[in-house]
Amino acid sequence: MTDAADIQFSLSDLMDELHNLAGFDDGLPDPSTAEGRSTREFFANNWEEAREGLLSRTQRVRVRPLPGTGPRSFSYEFDRPYKRKLPEGMVELAPGPVTGTIRYRPNVLNPDPGSRSVMVFVDSDRFYHPNYSRSHGVLCIGDIPPGPFPLEALIEHVYGIVSYQNMDSANPADPEAVRYFSTDPEALEGLTDVEPLY
Repeated sequence: MTDAADIQFSLSDLMDELHNLAGFDDGLPDPSTAEGRSTREFFANNWEEAREGLLSRTQRVRVRPLPGTGPRSFSYEFDRPYKRKLPEGMVELAPGPVTGTIRYRPNVLNPDPGSRSVMVFVDSDRFYHPNYSRSHGVLCIGDIPPGPFPLEALIEHVYGIVSYQNMDSANPADPEAVRYFSTDPEALEGLTDVEPLY
């Protein structure tokens, strides 16, 4: 069972992340410096490895770099049904896909201490999941290693979350969703048959 201290800690962490979000909009390091060249090389290799690896083997996920980002920001589509919370309070099964954006911090090779190198956003404010803040559009991806986290591994990790295989109930982004998924016997109806990515 989640207690109020855990929930407050999680929400406080989320607010800190949102406060630091402006750093994700900064430009890449100066290309004439070693850090600037290495950062650009990381982003180019990161995208190429994901495109030629996982993304070439699956039809269930589509990821595209957003123009002019390095490539460090990506749109994604996961072919998965999901639960959505309607304005009148009902929860229903939606057919999908789950769509959103992955954004790497431009100083990914030299991040500020304690800051995340990547954030994941979901387009729909009705996506209902313990790891998702509907009010901020941010998907909590948990503790991942600091610094450059490979896009290919991140896609697999996010797929586990949006397919409801991984739900954080200890430090949720949405305590209301935790209650729903832990108490409603029909909460996972339509979500349990999770196809492998390839």
